[in-house]
Amino acid sequence: MTGKTVVLFELEIGGTHLEIGLEIALTQAMAGNTVHYFLIPPRVLEPSPYEHYPQWIIPPLQLAIRVKHCLQGRTHHLRLVKKASRKAKKGGLDFHAEIIKSLPLSSNLANDFDPPDSLKELVELNPRGTAMGVYLASSLITISQNSQVVPSEHGSLMKELVRKFDTTYSFAADAIARIRPDVVALYNGRFADSGGLVAAAERFRVEVFFHELEGYSGERYFFEPWRPHHWRKKAEVARIMWEELDFTAQQQAIVAGKKLLADSRAAGGFINSFHRQSADRTLLKSAKAKKLLVYYSTSSDEIASVPDVTERSVYADQRVAILDLAERCRELGIDFLVRVHPNTAKKSKADRDLWDVDLGGLIGMEHVIRSTDTLNSYDLLNRADVVATWWSSMGLEAVGHGVPTISMCDNIHLMAGADMLRVGHPRELTKKILEALSYVPNKESVTPYLYFLSHAGEKFVLFDSGTGGFWGIRPSFWSYLQDKRLLRK
Repeated sequence: MTGKTVVLFELEIGGTHLEIGLEIALTQAMAGNTVHYFLIPPRVLEPSPYEHYPQWIIPPLQLAIRVKHCLQGRTHHLRLVKKASRKAKKGGLDFHAEIIKSLPLSSNLANDFDPPDSLKELVELNPRGTAMGVYLASSLITISQNSQVVPSEHGSLMKELVRKFDTTYSFAADAIARIRPDVVALYNGRFADSGGLVAAAERFRVEVFFHELEGYSGERYFFEPWRPHHWRKKAEVARIMWEELDFTAQQQAIVAGKKLLADSRAAGGFINSFHRQSADRTLLKSAKAKKLLVYYSTSSDEIASVPDVTERSVYADQRVAILDLAERCRELGIDFLVRVHPNTAKKSKADRDLWDVDLGGLIGMEHVIRSTDTLNSYDLLNRADVVATWWSSMGLEAVGHGVPTISMCDNIHLMAGADMLRVGHPRELTKKILEALSYVPNKESVTPYLYFLSHAGEKFVLFDSGTGGFWGIRPSFWSYLQDKRLLRK
């Protein structure tokens, strides 16, 4: 893509987000595009990082990080943007950077906002034709770590989130109307502050792209469209990446994928060690003569805060799917266990009770391995004859280890080619369970997605969903700056 106008909004300055955003901006300028880069430091939207956030919502450590990020807005991050902008112009790049030092904190919507009593009502709010309610709900659920949070009980916080949305929306709408870009890019895009930026772009029918952290082997990033069907696009990128490999490279990737699975097992999970608990095998007392189906749950607040996580499912949510699985297993004489995600132990009390207490009341506590139970999830995987999941990466790993896996929704692993059995209708579930008992999955079918996790952003960046092509291979940000002496003191 050349000769276009790109606007990049940056709200994140912690970690490497700002550097990656600058890399994308400069890469686009190097490709012959006009780039307008706006940095909005957190302190602009949060003059007081402690305000509106009760102690029980944000732990002291997170508050300290929030304060640090606000202070960082006045330090080396700002100097880096200024230096990159000044030197890039000397290099002939059509690159315009602006550091936003203050914004009129819009309160029009916030002053009149009356939080509804349910998340469903909140999600459906669409003032000015925007999807504001979706962004508010995502922020509220993520902050509270509660998939059942009641918006009306958090009036002050809700008004603050509305103010952030309205402020960024008004700023972005003015900038987009003035610049008339072909593309808008930003990080994340699902919370109240970044949601205002997305809503403004959608108002002007400008395509929005997002740069997201992807991959587990090092910090690698890739640039992708979010809407529509965000996760389906990720699966599409994974397939394209795989298909572009020659036979030798694919064989090497298969070997690397096996090592990644082994390393994940040793570490206790792809992203963290939540699944590596002490090896309490007393919970695996199922008679060896009986078959065992294990369901690995996904954190409820994470699903609820990202409404496009699942493309399609024949079940309203994963708890409804679990109840059906429990009943079918009982009818078939198959043992059934639910491994509640260990990270649920760190969620709100409401979500902990939902899984560790309420679920046991519905299917029997003997079928629930609670989030706090000291059981290694991989020991359980060794014992399982069949695995079922909604979205958990344990489903992907189960296929990689040769365990038949039933997907209760169209998750990204299934869409990327993992050899899972998909339930197309509840009446098919019994048949799928019986089929799974004798099914031998193709273990190598997980390799394309594992390859994607390891390499997304390394070569395949700036993916254009419209044409199925890529905008170009980026140079290293830091080496580019050094080669052009942009970092010279």
